[in-house]
Amino acid sequence: MECKDPTLERSEARYGGLYVKRRPWRRVKESAQGKNLRGSGLPAWKIAHLNTPSPSFVTKKILRRTDIIELGGAGVPSLLLRPDTDTRVPGVVLLHGYSSTKEVLSNTMGLALAMRGIASLSFDLPLHGRRDDEMFEEARTNPFGLLRHWKSALVETRDAIAWLAAHEAVDPLRIGIAGYSLGSYIALQTAAADKRIRCIIVAAGGDLPATPWTSMVRMVTDPLTSVKKLNGQPLLMLHGLNDRTIRREQAQTLYDAASEPKTLKWYESGHVLLPAAADDAAAWLIERFHPRP
Repeated sequence: MECKDPTLERSEARYGGLYVKRRPWRRVKESAQGKNLRGSGLPAWKIAHLNTPSPSFVTKKILRRTDIIELGGAGVPSLLLRPDTDTRVPGVVLLHGYSSTKEVLSNTMGLALAMRGIASLSFDLPLHGRRDDEMFEEARTNPFGLLRHWKSALVETRDAIAWLAAHEAVDPLRIGIAGYSLGSYIALQTAAADKRIRCIIVAAGGDLPATPWTSMVRMVTDPLTSVKKLNGQPLLMLHGLNDRTIRREQAQTLYDAASEPKTLKWYESGHVLLPAAADDAAAWLIERFHPRP
């Protein structure tokens, strides 16, 4: 899901190989009905995918907005994607991975969600993206500094859930959360404590690796404890069979610890998941938010 998929906008600001333009709402036209997208700047695989008809697509127009919003008492760069519709839609908070940015996950999973009628809010986690956090350098070398920023990430994610649920275009009763790699640990810990979250997606995440420091890390965040507290909230896990960052055994351990309902999908990939994973996540969320009669 965190693939290098160019965004639909390019400008002087560049983040992790992806371009983004800071401007107010812009209407982005997509096609799922065979319109010609040549010259759009999208890669061939994305053009082929967007030109494939699918009954799950419910919108062709997407509103995109970058903004600074207040989360945890800080001004945080954020990116909101939502379908252009007059009715309230489900919303999902997206949490990116380590050394990544809000744009990466938004431009893959966020786009897939918006095309299917689901809004998404992504933001730069502490020490990432365009954040101008105090004690930035100290946090990279001081464990207590890192701990403080981890706690900040949890508070900001909780506030992001509240911000999204309060948005006039979002249905507060249909809120989800999705995290990739590092973001998946934050997503699980947040969902375990916040029952407003209807469903959870863990992408390229799993249990902690066995190291001399594992027991100490579990005092700060323990994915096994978090997943056991979901209490009926549906869980989707997406993982690469050849992931060497968070190995498949770690993903399987986390999945085994979770209670039903739960789903685990495997992909022939490493830590960077295939584009199909974003579509699978979107389709799964549609089933959770719009159950068939």
